[in-house]
Amino acid sequence: MSEPRVTLLGDPADLALAGPAEPGDGLAIELVRGRPARDGAFAWDAGTASITGEHGVWRRLPWPAGTRACELAPPAAAAALVAGPPELTGPIAERLTSRELPVTVRERADLDAIAAASVVVLPVPGGAPPPAEAFAVLAAGRVLVTGRCEPTFGLQPGIDCFMEPTDDGAAQRAEAVLRWPEAFELLRALGRIAAERQRAEVVLRRLAVDAALGV
Repeated sequence: MSEPRVTLLGDPADLALAGPAEPGDGLAIELVRGRPARDGAFAWDAGTASITGEHGVWRRLPWPAGTRACELAPPAAAAALVAGPPELTGPIAERLTSRELPVTVRERADLDAIAAASVVVLPVPGGAPPPAEAFAVLAAGRVLVTGRCEPTFGLQPGIDCFMEPTDDGAAQRAEAVLRWPEAFELLRALGRIAAERQRAEVVLRRLAVDAALGV
């Protein structure tokens, strides 16, 4: 009997962040951002970190770390990426800019933006799950700074990432990474280890087996 597989659907930029190297041919799951999935597919929503089918929520999971994110080369220079809604990113970016630090601001952290950064700030409201891009950032060996997430899905603040509840705290963490990058090599390594548990190939295989068993 062939191994169960998953067909992961979605926007090409999201598939680059969270997708496997090769598409599957089984259970259809679509990466979405606040909208329903196409007919016949489960919806894996970025904002709620949940997979929903016709009978409601099937799993609570963050988007996985995609194959391409795991293979990114180290950044060419120290630089910060601050990505998310403008009302959350603006104050943090302003603090970094005022300190004459290199910072790029985006509404979404796509793979190209992550590749150019050494530290990625993804602010979220308190109590929200980790951002959709979190495990891709860690898999790429970039330092992740986000808000106080709940649930954490195994992330350990201060060990494999930073979770800062204030704009000042997030900006200070990013500044430290930019000014003293060598001090965060262990955190980067532990971040990669955390992302291994959420690699696309691993997570999708597990989901396919669960679906095949009716779990």
